[in-house]
Amino acid sequence: MNSLETLYFPDTAIISTRQAPLALLFSKINLIQPVEDDNPEEENPMDSFMNSPLCQQIPLHPLGDDKERFLYLINDIKNRKDDYAAQLSNVTLASLSDKKAPGEESKNQILSSLLGRTPQTSTSSDSDKKNVLWHARLMLKIAEMLDREEEEVAQALVFLEDSENAIFNELKGVNDEESENLYEDMKKITSKLGKPQTQSITQRMRSWFRFIKNTPLPACSIWTTPRQEVAEILFEDHENLHNQEPIHLAKVELPAHLGNDIGIILDDVEKFHKACSNIMPNFFEKLLTASSPLTDDQFYQKFQEDWQQLLEEQYPAEKFGRKVSHFYRFASPISHFSGIQNENDRDGAQLLCVCV
Repeated sequence: MNSLETLYFPDTAIISTRQAPLALLFSKINLIQPVEDDNPEEENPMDSFMNSPLCQQIPLHPLGDDKERFLYLINDIKNRKDDYAAQLSNVTLASLSDKKAPGEESKNQILSSLLGRTPQTSTSSDSDKKNVLWHARLMLKIAEMLDREEEEVAQALVFLEDSENAIFNELKGVNDEESENLYEDMKKITSKLGKPQTQSITQRMRSWFRFIKNTPLPACSIWTTPRQEVAEILFEDHENLHNQEPIHLAKVELPAHLGNDIGIILDDVEKFHKACSNIMPNFFEKLLTASSPLTDDQFYQKFQEDWQQLLEEQYPAEKFGRKVSHFYRFASPISHFSGIQNENDRDGAQLLCVCV
């Protein structure tokens, strides 16, 4: 499929099949990798998806000799969360600014302690930037770890509920032979996932932008976020600067999920790419040049008809459900609205896909 790649943020991993439908739109999903060649100790079914041609993990700021120490720290945090919680709460992203604030030395001592370093007494700019980078990496990796744990807990809760219902029906003599509905299971899991607090999602987003600051990125004309909360933060900053929100250009329906078997998912995505190879390039060409909503555009209306037909043929709504991806144009590169100054983002992406 002659289509576009996208840069996915602020998440650094795809850990659920609920995120997989995005692969139907784009030829490749690029993700920033906080730790190079990072293979989780516990194998996740989505690892095969992440390692497929549909995804590309980009290791920024390789740790090199510090990798083993960093991963040891992450594992230690995972096993002894209570020991680190108080210290991590004192090293917020808000405190790690370009200017040294009162009490900065104590914060640097805490950070150095967490990273197993000798506390830095130097006030050099290089030292400050290195601490900011380490903290951003730490925040991103902890957030990814918590995402995986939350997903596992949600799946376990749904499994327990389904088991209880099955036992209850058996006691009542009810023989439930209905076919498996994966969409209903997915909705149950989603309902178990907690909504992130505004402060935590803001910190995560800004950690991501700090981590990519002044680094070469894939030339993606569209960036994608799976989090409505992130989009709302960017929208609010855009409105404050330009007295209006970004322009909503278009929307495209997607399946809510693609199934549970990763092998089948990968084969079906390739099949779908071939089926829509005649309509996707033209859609993206129209989208990339649009400066106003495509609602009344005849080509866009025809594209929607063709897309819906292909979608229903391979991913019937009754079985796979539906969700909507929205496309927005920003007045300048998206990174301008993150709260993080970046000297090298003049040519950054101005189109955002929100795929929740």
